Amino acid sequence: MGPEQASLVKVSDYFKKIIVVYSHSPLWRNKQGATIMNIFDFLLDENSLDR
Repeated sequence: MGPEQASLVKVSDYFKKIIVVYSHSPLWRNKQGATIMNIFDFLLDENSLDR
């Protein structure tokens, strides 16, 4: 688990956990419930936070 994920593990499950990365990887969710998406999907898709 990277440092960007470590702080999200402590957040209550009532909040969305989204990590925006600068890579061309597809959207995915990890075991802790965080959604990882690339910066291009985040910026160009107006519904990116609804996923």
